[in-house]
Amino acid sequence: MGQKQDVARVMTLRSAPINGREHLALFLDKEFHLLDGQGVRVARQTLAELGLTEEPNDMDWVTTPEGGAQAWFYENGQPRVVRCHADPASSRLGRCEQVMAGPQLKTSPGSRSVHLAVDLSGQRVFFSDAGGQQVRVLGFDGTVLAVSPAGLLFYPNRLRLTPDKQLVVADNDNRRLVWLNVSNRVPDFNIQRTLRSADHPDAASRGASATKVTDVAFVPSDGPGKPEALWMLAVAPGQKNGRVLLFGEGLKPQGTANLGQGGDPLVIDAVGRSAVVADFNGIDLYRIGSAGEFLGPWGDAEFRKALGVQRDRFVWAKRQEGFAKGGFAVVVMVGFALAFWAQRKKRL
Repeated sequence: MGQKQDVARVMTLRSAPINGREHLALFLDKEFHLLDGQGVRVARQTLAELGLTEEPNDMDWVTTPEGGAQAWFYENGQPRVVRCHADPASSRLGRCEQVMAGPQLKTSPGSRSVHLAVDLSGQRVFFSDAGGQQVRVLGFDGTVLAVSPAGLLFYPNRLRLTPDKQLVVADNDNRRLVWLNVSNRVPDFNIQRTLRSADHPDAASRGASATKVTDVAFVPSDGPGKPEALWMLAVAPGQKNGRVLLFGEGLKPQGTANLGQGGDPLVIDAVGRSAVVADFNGIDLYRIGSAGEFLGPWGDAEFRKALGVQRDRFVWAKRQEGFAKGGFAVVVMVGFALAFWAQRKKRL
């Protein structure tokens, strides 16, 4: 049947502001890809070019006081944080260096879900350690400044740092978003606001077991004083049958983007007045409008061809798995039949 092929998925995706224009940065098949606001790929680099040894578990992008763009990557295997600078002329990343490393970056050695948010002005990095059930904040020198109180979070996932120094946490197994106060250098992590996925009627109607929260993206304001709004990823256990829930003015439920039966959304971020969602098992990128409407696939023809290669590998891998299970079942049935006839022959 041939050798089983590895399947690559988009597991790390973030909005990347470069030269005052929004881009989308992501990793696919051990390569870094940068797409512009229309989904056209403008840069493609290997892990080695970025000083990385593995696909990062998460990344964050920040703008420097001089207007430059920095990308921060978290490598889970070591663990460590690598920082790169975007070249404003080519939009490619360079001048990459390790910022911090060591076991203090996560408290659960077996944890596979650690995410980060960078506070450049405060010289701090926040880490959500799902396996350790906490958020930690470290200075750029690697010193642990504070840890969230025990029992506050349950499998915390992706993070967002707001301009007013609140940390928004996708508190996955508590089925909510939570805003934590991190305004002081050593934060108290006091809860400022919560938003449950079950507050949205679509999520609530599907039952409490189908409302875990994996990620959040904020709807950009379309004018001064415009209200805050956001897209929330809400999924069933195992990431199945996910929806994008829109909370509009006053964070009241406004709309829903249905990704279809078996939709497997993993990460989301804003690009202009829409958001892009990465589907895990569907191995695709979708665009969601500011009213929650589903706007279809996203990305140029070249990049979508790369996604298609991975989808074909996934389909072939599932077929191989089915063949293997079917073959095993046949062997078991033949074994039982031979044993039955052997016993019958003895009786005769």
